This record gives sequence, structure tokens and C-alpha cells, in this order.
Amino acid sequence: MSDSAKPNKANKKEKKGGKNKKKKIFKYSKRAGTSGIRGQLYETKLLGLILFKALHDEEIEEFYLATNVDEIGMFDDICLRAKLKGFDKPVNVFIQAKHRENDKLLTLNNKKDLANCFNSYLSIKRRFQPGNDDVLFQGNFNETDCVFIMYTTAKDDGTGKPCEGDLVTYLNSLISTGSPGSQPSYTDEDMDLLCQQILEEQLITLGQKIARYILDDAKSQIMNDELVLRYHFILGKEVFDISNVLDEGHRMASFKSDFFSETQKLMKIFKDAFCSDIIEKRKIDVTNETQDLLARFLSEPNDSENLSKLIRGSVVTFKHGNLEFRDKVIPHQYKEKLEEINNNNKQVKNEALELAVKESLKHSLVFKVPATFGNKDLAIRGDDTKIDKRLDHLCKKLVDVIEKTEGDKITIDEDMDDGFLRLNGGIASAVGNLIVYDDNCNLFKFCEDCQSLDKVAKRFHKLLKSKLQNFENCRFDLRAKVFPKLSLDRSEYDELIVKDFFSKLMFYTSQGDENDVEKKIIDEIEKHQAKQAKLNNPKKKSEAIFLRYHDEIQKWWMVPKEGEYLTKDSDLYLKAVESTSVVNMMPEIKFSQRVVFAVKGRIIESYDPTERDSAEASTSQET
Repeated sequence: MSDSAKPNKANKKEKKGGKNKKKKIFKYSKRAGTSGIRGQLYETKLLGLILFKALHDEEIEEFYLATNVDEIGMFDDICLRAKLKGFDKPVNVFIQAKHRENDKLLTLNNKKDLANCFNSYLSIKRRFQPGNDDVLFQGNFNETDCVFIMYTTAKDDGTGKPCEGDLVTYLNSLISTGSPGSQPSYTDEDMDLLCQQILEEQLITLGQKIARYILDDAKSQIMNDELVLRYHFILGKEVFDISNVLDEGHRMASFKSDFFSETQKLMKIFKDAFCSDIIEKRKIDVTNETQDLLARFLSEPNDSENLSKLIRGSVVTFKHGNLEFRDKVIPHQYKEKLEEINNNNKQVKNEALELAVKESLKHSLVFKVPATFGNKDLAIRGDDTKIDKRLDHLCKKLVDVIEKTEGDKITIDEDMDDGFLRLNGGIASAVGNLIVYDDNCNLFKFCEDCQSLDKVAKRFHKLLKSKLQNFENCRFDLRAKVFPKLSLDRSEYDELIVKDFFSKLMFYTSQGDENDVEKKIIDEIEKHQAKQAKLNNPKKKSEAIFLRYHDEIQKWWMVPKEGEYLTKDSDLYLKAVESTSVVNMMPEIKFSQRVVFAVKGRIIESYDPTERDSAEASTSQET
């Protein structure tokens, strides 16, 4: 990485007073809240270091820098997206900056911290979408080099391993003020914890997706969703009653009678997410009735029909499996009654929730699904001749794979022909009917009882049995994404996601504190300015520029609600240079001892004791 300056064309024009082409401004949502003073200084000075290097590094063709990005969890302190020379993919860096006292160690031994860390990774991963208006999250997640960094003054616990690769080498030069980056180790217990977290996260998302499909009448596209493809068999078994194929080529789905009273932990997670989404999207205005409904609730709290109206009107909301009042200042006696229902009268809660959801859905309680939904039977349509022809083709292909396999385990993965694997007309539609899970070896096998199968699966069962001598002994390792899950057990795909998380997680430990970061920036400024012109008092000049520059960073850092991405066109550093240009003309200038003070939450650092007055005046005007 080069530390030399290469001002972009826009900056050259700005210094010469020429006309600039109007730059495009990109914005992002910011989370509320700020950290303590030392944490704030640590974060803003680190931002200053990264911005300075990004502005003057010839290896960075373009970049977008943000801070405190909303709704992405703990890796929101510093977010950088950059296009680097020599890298095919854009690079996204998400940093949590932690100033730790007393030489503490940084570990992931705390399961809550690890879960929060992983949840932030999942939140960020979900944000990536092709065509996203937010430039930070454009494109598919797998088409970017994403890195998640814990950046801290704390020491390493010694269990990690060094990171390697061109990107790591570059990141070390870009952000390190201490030890190079390392990767933390993880245990089997960590894998179990995070795989469970993936499952719960997927069930929440699945509940929201199914709610959207039903409300938006998008059932024809339901099988285009990767998550639905993975779980449609379980949905057809646990959530919906699925009809036979109708003449029009589809099936009908309706909710199982016990769905709204579901108590099994994982399916309850799905149910709660589904119901919450339905109620939120179909809420009604009960403003004129609210007082009467509340009065009745107080006198008859177990009236599930009245409670359902409060739920539909969003007077009472349903979150994380519990009912709560939207208005936080509602009198205590109402909260007490509702808490009693949540804890001790779950039947009333379930009845009220069911009434609210069913009333919200109305005519959508029974809806169309594709013939492939739930894998009730092999998805092969047509007359008997066409079905037999397709079954012969699938049989030959499968028998060929089995006979060429050495050993007892037959692997079917993504390398095989898409036509053979696919859900519609392929072997994937046999999973859950003809091909079932074998708990004894954690593999798949052929169903033993063909009488339980539907028409096409039964025909395929007989055909395969006539062609295979070891039919009962075949065991399959199904690795293609198109194959649905048959249970809510941990899967190989869950493990791959966890491994991807740990492969992208880096620890920058034993980094310099806010004073060390400041010295680093001043050194960078001094080297950069020395290449631009001969300076008087180069050290003092760099220190003065830093103070102005850091002040500009803090102003940007403190902007609430919506922030502006910093880019190659950003002029924060140029403003700092121009505002201190007088220093270069005063060879004998003397600086007082630096003072640090706060004005309405903004940290001011200066060598000029009169700065406090001007800062207070400026802040008053801004307010």
C-alpha cells in the first residue's frame, strides 16, 4: 500500500478554484446513541485514519465510508466498501471498535457475545441485494470480499491463528496500529450454538416469507425461494394440510387445526413470526373503539374475541411470542392483566391470536400451492405414457450412479445433471416420500412400505426395486441444495454458514489506543504534506491539520438519523488543510498546551484556549 498522495481530479479543481461537476451524494440510516468519550475518540480517530488513507491511497479506486449504520448489529462502528486494484470483487469491511481498559483479553468465550457477533453477520448478509439503493450492500453477498473485524486495545487470548492472503496483507497496512489481524478459533460447542441460531433465524425468516406469499397472492412463485425449497416438506408436514393434485395442476393448502396452539419450540418460532407479520401487515384502525375495547378488556380480560380486536388494531402487538401494549405509558392495571394472560392463560392468548390472524387472512385461509409443494408425490405430470418414460429415465440414471459407487454411501450432489436433480420432474421431488431419512446412520434410504406412497412414487418404487438387487441396503448422502430438509436437525448447510462466518471474522487485538491512533494520523499527514510543499514547522503544521480534520470527522460522526457516505470526493481533509494554511506562513508560531473539552456532546481538541468560545458559538448556531 502506498502512503503517497495522489489527489483526485475533483480535489485539484477545488484547490485551483475551478468549477466542479456536482457530485452524487449517497446516504444511509444511522442508529441512535453514542459511546463514552474515550470510546468516541477511539472510534472517530480510527475513522480519521481510514479516511485519510482511503483518500490518498492509489490502490483504492473508489470507496464508501460510513459509521453507526442502522440495523446491522455490532459491526456497525466503521463500515467501508472499496474497489481495490488487483481485486476482482469489491471489498466490504465491517468493524466494531472497542476501547478496553486494564489490559483485558478479547475472547469469544461468552456465548451471548458470540451469538450477537454471529447475528450481526447474518443481518449484514441479508442486507446484500442486487440493485440495492444502498451502495454499501449492492450485489450478492458471495460476490463481495466481506470481512468482520473486532478492533480493540485488548490483548489476544492466544488461541487464534495468523490470517493470510493478499486482502489480509492490505488490511494490515490500512488499519493496523498494533498487531496484524488474526482469526479466532472455535469449538464444537460454538458450532452447535450457532447452527441452532441459524435454524431459529431461518424459521423466523420463513414465517415472514410465507406470510408475504399468502397476503400478496404470490403462491405461484413460492417454490422459487431457496429457503422455501429447503423447508417446504416440513411445512407440508407440520403446518399445512396439502390436498391431492387438482385437475388444474396445483394443490390446495390449509392450516392444520393445532397450528395456532403450537408449543414445540422450533415450530412455535415459525408460528410467532408468521402471525406477527400477518397482524402487522393487515392491522386495522380501531381509534373510535379503543376506549370501549380497553374498558371491556379491564373487566373481562379473558374475552378472546375482544382481545383479538385489540390485536388487530395494533393497540396490543404480538412480539417474540408475547402480547404487549404498543403505548408504553398505558396504565399499570392494563399491563398487569395482559402479563397475566401471557404467563398463566396461554389458551386465551392463542385463541385471541388465532381469531386475529384468521380475520386478517379472511379468504386466504385456504390457498393454492404448486404441485411440488410438500413433496406429497413425485412431481411428474402427464399421461401414463409420459410418466413411465420419465420414470425410466430417472431410474436408469439413479441405478447407474448406484452401480458406479464404491462402498455403501451413494453421494448425490450439485455436480449431477440439473434435469435429474430438479424438483419438478426430478429426483428432488422423491425426497420425503420414496426417499426418507435413516436415523440410524444419518443418511437417506428408500422407503420400505410402498403402500404408504402416492401413485407416481409407488410406481417408481416398484421400478427401482426390480432393477436393484441391494435396494434395501442403499444409503444416500444428499448434498444438492434442491433437496428439502426432512427434519429440523442441524444440516451440512448450517455448518457451512457457520464456517463461512468464522472464515470472515478477524481480531485486531493489542491495537494502539486513541492517542496512538492520533500519532499515526499526524505522521501520515506530515509525510503527505512534506511531499506537497516545503513547510515551516512541519510537525506543528500536521498537528494543527489533525485537530481541524478530527473536528470535521466528529461533526460527520454526530449527524443523527441519516449519514452521508464519505467517498473519494469528500473534502473533510481539504477543509482542514485550508483552515490551517495560516500556520505555514508563520514560522515562529507558538502553540499552547493542548486542551480537550466537550461542547454539547462534541469532543473538541485544540492548542488554542480560545477555541472553546468559538466552538460553543458554532454549536449554538447549528442548534
